[in-house]
Amino acid sequence: MKKFKTLITGFINTRLGFIITLLFCYWIKTLWAYHTDFSLDLGNIYQVFLTIINPIPLAFLLLGVALYVKNTRAFYICSWVVYIILNILLISNSIYYREFSDFITVSAMLASSKVSAGLGDSALNLLRIWDIIYILDFIIIDYIIITLAFESVKCCKTVC
Repeated sequence: MKKFKTLITGFINTRLGFIITLLFCYWIKTLWAYHTDFSLDLGNIYQVFLTIINPIPLAFLLLGVALYVKNTRAFYICSWVVYIILNILLISNSIYYREFSDFITVSAMLASSKVSAGLGDSALNLLRIWDIIYILDFIIIDYIIITLAFESVKCCKTVC
């Protein structure tokens, strides 16, 4: 078990490993959304294959932008902000689909400021108990990052 933990922490400590971890978490959440929130009529194996690989290119493209940042702290902040934006889009798309049985479009996002005045209570009514899955990975990744930070501080204190 200790070997596995060392392997995982060593992978997440690299920049590419962190990006792949975020990508994997987003991919799993998107597949969860496809299965629980969106009623996709998947007729054949080709459509199933497309739904499996669909979230990967956009997420990797957007999360990959952070790999161009040289400063380590700025890299983690940039990748975390992009990850939060991707998840906000996923959650808002799920909630929008529950109400309108359609996906969010750019025109719907631009028009949202006009109709969002009285949506407070009705938007909360659209939330479901399984929406906790959408934020669960934030807690897990935060725990891993904090644990890694404390371990690196302990290692630095014992070496110095």
